[in-house]
Amino acid sequence: MEHENSAILPQLFQDLVADIQSRLACEPGEHAHLDAASDHKNQVECAGDALEKKRAMAHLALDAFTLYAKRRISRLGTRQNQLKVTYRIPNEILSYILELSGKGETTGVDVLNLSHVSRRWRQVALETPRLWTSPLMFPSEFVDICAARSKNLPLNISSGRSCAGRVREVLPYQPRWRRLCLSYSPKDSKLVKSFLSVPAPMLETLQLRFSDPGNMDCASDSKILHRNPFGGDTPRLREVFFSGVFLPFASPIFSGLRKLSLDDMQFDKVNTIYQLLRALGACPCMESLTFGEYLQFGPDVATHLQLPSTMPFVSLPRLRSLTVGQLNAEPTLVFILSRLTTPPNSTLSITVSSAPDDLGLASIVPLYSGPQYNLQNLPFVSQLKVNMRAYGGRASCVLHGTGDSDLASRSGFTFIFWMRSSRIRDAFTELFKALGVIFPMSHLQRLCIDLPFDGVEHTARTNSTAFIEFLGRHPSITTIALSKCAPSFIEGLIVTSTRRACPALEELSIYESSVGDDTLRKLVASRSTTGPDQDGSLAPLAPQTIGGLRRLRIVACKNVTAEALSDLRVSLEVATNDDMKAWEHTKGSKDDWDDSTAGDMQ
Repeated sequence: MEHENSAILPQLFQDLVADIQSRLACEPGEHAHLDAASDHKNQVECAGDALEKKRAMAHLALDAFTLYAKRRISRLGTRQNQLKVTYRIPNEILSYILELSGKGETTGVDVLNLSHVSRRWRQVALETPRLWTSPLMFPSEFVDICAARSKNLPLNISSGRSCAGRVREVLPYQPRWRRLCLSYSPKDSKLVKSFLSVPAPMLETLQLRFSDPGNMDCASDSKILHRNPFGGDTPRLREVFFSGVFLPFASPIFSGLRKLSLDDMQFDKVNTIYQLLRALGACPCMESLTFGEYLQFGPDVATHLQLPSTMPFVSLPRLRSLTVGQLNAEPTLVFILSRLTTPPNSTLSITVSSAPDDLGLASIVPLYSGPQYNLQNLPFVSQLKVNMRAYGGRASCVLHGTGDSDLASRSGFTFIFWMRSSRIRDAFTELFKALGVIFPMSHLQRLCIDLPFDGVEHTARTNSTAFIEFLGRHPSITTIALSKCAPSFIEGLIVTSTRRACPALEELSIYESSVGDDTLRKLVASRSTTGPDQDGSLAPLAPQTIGGLRRLRIVACKNVTAEALSDLRVSLEVATNDDMKAWEHTKGSKDDWDDSTAGDMQ
C-alpha cells in the first residue's frame, strides 16, 4: 500500500528513536565505556549487543507510536460520536433505553458490553441503578459490585436448578429482595429453609419450584417445607407460584395476593382445602388463579368435604383468569370452583389430559343451582365453538365460549378434554345434553360446530337429537356454522308444527357436508315468510313466531347442485366457494365472528 512506502516514515521513525534515546539519558560517555569494554568481547557478540539495543529502541518507538495512535483514534472516535444523533439523546432517555435493553433474555455479559460502548454510556450505565438489580445475572465476582451500583433498590433474584446454590451469594441482601424465582433440588433444601426463616419486607413475587427426578412423591400438606415462611413478614408480597413446594395456607404470605399458582402437590387433609378457601377469601384483589394439572388429592378428601350449601362463597371481584389443569377429573377441584364467585368479565380455562369414559360436564364445573351461577363469566357467553377431532387412538373435545366483544376484557371459557377415540360420539351426545343445563347460556347468539360425523348416519342421528335439544334450550341463537356434520343436523333446523328450533336464526353456514338439495329446499322454505301447516303444506308464519333466514353459506358440499342454489337465491342471500370473497366483503364487520369460524373450520 502507498502509505506503507511513505518517504517520510523512515525519518519520522529515526527521529522518534533519537527522542527516546535522549529521554533515556544515553550520554556519549556511556557509549565510549561500552566500546572500551567491548574490546574484551568477541566482535560478533558486540555486534549482537548493538543490534539488540537498536531492536529494543525500535520496540520502544513502536509502543510509543501505537499508544499515541490509539489515543488519537479514541479522541477522534469521541468527536465522531458527539456528532451523531444518539449522542444528543438526553441522559434520562438513554438511561431508560439501557433499562429496557437489560430486560428479557439479556445476560449480565450483555449489560457489561452496553456499559463499554462509550465513556458516556458507561457513565450513564453506572448512574442507572435498575440496570444492576439482578445480581445473579452476572458472574459471582460482580455480585457485590451490582448490589452497590443498584443503590439500595429492590433486587431481583433468579436462579435455575443447576445453580440454585448461588443464592448464598445474595443472602446478605435478603431485606432488599423484590422478586425471588428459584428452581432447586434436594441438595439445596437447607439453603431454601434458611432464607425462608428470615423476613423479606420488600418481597413482591415468590416463585419456588422443587424437582427431584429420583423421587416421584410430590409435596403434600404432610410434608410442609416451612411452618412460618419469612416469619410472616412479607407485607408487599402479591404474586406466589409454587410447584412441588407446600407451605401452610394459614400463613400470612397467602394474604392480599393478586396472582397464585399451585402445582405438583398433594392435599391429604380436608382442612387444607378449607384453609385454601379462607386464604383466597383474604385476597379480594386476586386477578389470576391457577391450579396445575399435577395437583393430587387424597382418597378421603372429596368424600369428607362439606356440601356446597354449607360453605360460604369466596368472592373474587377482580379475577381475570382462572386456569385449571387436571390429569383426571377431580371432584375436589369442582368443589373449590363451586365456592368461588367470579365476575362476568373473567375467563375460565379447564384442561383434562386423560378423561375417563364417564366424564361429563358436571365432572369439571359445578352444577347450576340458581338463582345466579357463581362462575358469572359462563352464563354471559354470546359465542360458542365446539370442536371434536380424533388423532389415532386419542380424541380431543374443545369448547370455547366468549362474551361480548365490546367488553374491555373479554369474558369466556375454554374446556379441553382428551379421551379415547371410541368415546367421541358418546361424549358429544352427553356434552350437548349438559350444555345449558349444568350452567345457563341465556345470552348465546352464535354457534360453531366442527365434528367428524358426516357419512355415519347410524350414530349421527342420536348425536343430532342431543344437538337439537340443545338448540331448543337456547332460542336466542342467531348464527350457526356447521362443519363436517351429518345431514341430520341440518334437518333438525327445519321448522315443523312440532319443532321450531332457533326461532331467531338469521345466518347458517354449512361446510363439507353430504347434505342434499331437498333438505336445503325444505330448510329455506320452512324459515321464509311461510311455514309448514299441519298437513305438511306451507302456510304463513307470524313474524313473532319465527324469524326469516337471511343468509346461507354452502362450502364444499358436493351433493348440492347449481340448480338448487339458483332456486335458493330467490328467497335469501347464498354464498358458495366461488362467490365467497365478494359476499364476505358486502357483509361488513357484523359478521367478523362468522368469517373467522369459516377459517377455523377449514
